[in-house]
Amino acid sequence: MKLKLRYPYLLGLLLLLVAILVFVAVFKDIRAGSPEIAAVEYARDMKTANFSIYADNIEAIQRLELGKSVLVLVQYSGFRRGSGAELCEMIMETNRVLFFRWKSTGGSGSCHLINDPGDPLPITVSGGWTSASDQGDGYSLVHGSVRDPQIARVAVTWTDGQVQSAVVKEATYLAVREGRWEMESIATFDDQNEILYTTLK
Repeated sequence: MKLKLRYPYLLGLLLLLVAILVFVAVFKDIRAGSPEIAAVEYARDMKTANFSIYADNIEAIQRLELGKSVLVLVQYSGFRRGSGAELCEMIMETNRVLFFRWKSTGGSGSCHLINDPGDPLPITVSGGWTSASDQGDGYSLVHGSVRDPQIARVAVTWTDGQVQSAVVKEATYLAVREGRWEMESIATFDDQNEILYTTLK
């Protein structure tokens, strides 16, 4: 015996409504049309204890493709309770998702005081290793901000002896390589390729 729906169009409307709700729930997290937008939106939504991010001061400065992922260097400032105004750099990993949109899966970075007379170094240095990517051995990175406007190039020496030039852009630098490595030393150069600063003894 076949059952007949009294109002068959209501079932269609109900299914359409469910599909719209599911689409909206998914799309709100992948609304970004570029890696940079995805990274900035992720940073804007971050919540950190005792630290307030200035939401209108978040900028995606650099990007670097690594396999199917795109790493984005995001810089922003904020205020840390008990410390003061700080500037932060984070490397956000982004991936392409539904409908050619992009979504950030998180990242790592560091913050430092904007005005710190006790820290005379011309650059900040942050780095590490992560396996959270489509790269089999993960990737290692070194990044930070450039405080000396004379610095035109940053060179990172890894523990295996490889020397890698970091991209310097808008007072930030970024060096990334596949595999798990540690930084051995770092050096900065002016536009005449003269060394301005090095961690080598």
